[in-house]
Amino acid sequence: MAGLARLFIGWVALALCALTSAEVQAQKRVALLVGNAAYAAAPLTNPVNDATDLSAALKARGFETVVVLNSSKRDFNERVRVFADKITPGTVALFYYAGHGMQVGGRNYLLPVDAKVQTEADVVEQGIEIDSVLQRLEGKAAAINLVILDACRNNPFTSAKGAGLASIDAP
Repeated sequence: MAGLARLFIGWVALALCALTSAEVQAQKRVALLVGNAAYAAAPLTNPVNDATDLSAALKARGFETVVVLNSSKRDFNERVRVFADKITPGTVALFYYAGHGMQVGGRNYLLPVDAKVQTEADVVEQGIEIDSVLQRLEGKAAAINLVILDACRNNPFTSAKGAGLASIDAP
């Protein structure tokens, strides 16, 4: 699994290197990297390392990064708000999330570490809808908005249709 994470980070770094025009290189670059692993019921092993490793790779490419580890819903929402406020016209913005995610009713949710999910209603109430993150990024006139979701996405609820997250239409 660590090899896969390194491969992924290398792929992202390579993609960012493709941004070679002088105009893009001169632009402000900001990244919010969330690594949620310390879930009480189902802890994960890689998100913290993945977020910190990606931060180092992005810093080497001129990004101002903020790493948020094991965030509560309140902390997550505040960090996304502050991140969105940093995006000015022409900014290259990258949002990365590693942790649990779930689809309920065709909508995707990221789960903070303080979520205590027993039912689909709990996911909706305690999770963070991905669309709310995307809406914060919309309208900022960023040169590039890149959203990367590395979400463990098994849905244990019987009414869920299919595995994985629902498709998302980028703004």
